[in-house]
Amino acid sequence: NLTSYPIKNSSEFIGFVCGIISQDHDLQYVYADNFRKIAAIVEDAEELDSVIAELESISNTFGTNFVISIGLDKQELSPALQEKVVVAL
Repeated sequence: NLTSYPIKNSSEFIGFVCGIISQDHDLQYVYADNFRKIAAIVEDAEELDSVIAELESISNTFGTNFVISIGLDKQELSPALQEKVVVAL
């Protein structure tokens, strides 16, 4: 349960994720539900885009795939993020 850790902002979340990956070199998937909450993202579309871009860079570097549930309608996302949506409920 990630909410048990004192993650105060999205930069700390990225550091936490990198720490996990550094300890588990064959980690293939990270699943994140309620992503904006666990990544400490306030209602800021630019911050969401930035964190997703950082995760994409981490994914490309270390081969770890991220499956995330954002909890927004697809239309509320930036065009760049809309392209990444696989399933919209």
